[in-house]
Parts: sequence; structure tokens; C-alpha cells
Amino acid sequence: MNKSLFVIALYVTFLCTVRAEESIFVAPHRAVYDFRLDSTSHEMAILGMSGRMVYELTGSVCQGYTTRFRFINRIHTEDMPMRLTDQQTTSYETGDSRIFHFSVKDQVGQEVTHRTEGLAERTQDGIIVKLKKPKGKEYKLAMAEFPIMQLKSIIRHAKAGRHFYHTTVFDGTEKADKIIKESVIIGEKKMQLSDDETEKLGKLDEEGYWPVTISYFDDVEKKDGLPVYRTSFLLHENGIMRNLHVDYGTFAVRAKLNSLEFLDGEKSLDQCKH
Repeated sequence: MNKSLFVIALYVTFLCTVRAEESIFVAPHRAVYDFRLDSTSHEMAILGMSGRMVYELTGSVCQGYTTRFRFINRIHTEDMPMRLTDQQTTSYETGDSRIFHFSVKDQVGQEVTHRTEGLAERTQDGIIVKLKKPKGKEYKLAMAEFPIMQLKSIIRHAKAGRHFYHTTVFDGTEKADKIIKESVIIGEKKMQLSDDETEKLGKLDEEGYWPVTISYFDDVEKKDGLPVYRTSFLLHENGIMRNLHVDYGTFAVRAKLNSLEFLDGEKSLDQCKH
């Protein structure tokens, strides 16, 4: 559920894209979200779903960005006992978004059901993936953004007042063998209204945010032109996300911000603002 996410614009070159990244600052932070089942259709036998997600981002454009993600989820269904799933992802993306290291582990109960590890490199005409696990191999994919590059791109479009664009993203999830096509819709910037998350925001409570909706497409497995799933969230200018909603069609989940901690990034901010 973390997949959480444009065909690289033809109006810029690769080097220009890297240079544009330097104008966006994303704040090192640790955010904890509580998940719950929001809705379900009669087709699904899900009785309940709850969980917690921890997202940690450290680094800068000078150091590169390290992301740690863990999502623990309890699922209750009519025909199966309660299942506990645990997804853990660690990644490192260079400051220029050229290299992306990824490690993904999925676990159900005590059994590890999936593990992927490798690195991907953006070249002039695509992405070279060098997979280490589950077995070593190398292959080429079409051009795409890496996760931090994608986040900065959304913020950049939002600040420029651009409300819709297409993108493609590689995040190393599943088999790490395909890119994800996305359509991104960005609403008008809004000032903060008091709700059950605002007391966790600290200084962000005084700043505005953009409502963002991303639709994810898989033309290989789903040929009807409809998104595989859709996610929406409120995005702050420094990269903090909250009030997440993920709609899979037959069921949907919502995640609310439980706690937010800004991590120590002051040491490098004088020399590195991004």
C-alpha cells in the first residue's frame, strides 16, 4: 500500500531536470500514520483492517536521501483468521536522482513472502536496473522518476500553479521489473483549517497545503484504461503528507497522521538548502 508513485518531459534534458531539483527543499522527518478500513464493496469479504505506517526521510541534495518505510497491517476477512502483514522498505536516492538503491521485504505472520534488493540508474534514455535479490540480473526500463524526484516534481508543479500532468515512476516494489504510469491532479493551495491532525503539525499548522490525487495505471495487467488504484493526500511545501486515502476500487483505506517529528538537518542547511 505504499506504492504508493510521468513520462519524463520532452521539453527538458536530463541535466536540466537535475538542476531544477535544486529549487525544492524536502524536510528530514519521521511521520507515523494510523490506518483503518474506510469503505468496502459487497464484492469484498473484508470485515476490518487496521495498521500503522512509519515513514522516515533523512538527508539532503548534498548527501542524498535515505527513506525508511514500515507498514504493519491487520486484516480481518470472513473466510480466514486475522492476518498480520509487515512490509519494510529502505531506499537511498542520490541528490541528483541519478542512482536509486532499494531493499524491500514483505512478511505475512512469521513468513517472509517476498524480498527484493538492487539498484537502478537513470541514463539519457532509460533506467538500468541491477537486481541482487531474489536473484542477480540486469535489465533496462523506460525513463522514469525515482520517489524523491517524484515528490519534488509534485511540489514544483504545485508551486508553479500547474494542476495536472502525467509521469512514470520506478520505486523498486513488487518484482522491480516495471515502471508505474501516473496521472497527478493538484488542487488549489489552501490555508490550514483545524482538524484532528493539525495539533501534530507544529509550525506547519500556519502554512498552506495542496490537495493531491494520483491515479496509478498498469497497461500490462489491466487493459481497460482504468487506474489500478488511486491515492489522495494533503501535501505541504516541505514534503510532509497527511490525511492519506487509498482507493483500490473494491475497498479503500484511510491514514491519519498520528505523530510528526522533524529530524536534525540543521548541520548541513547553511551549505545545502535542498
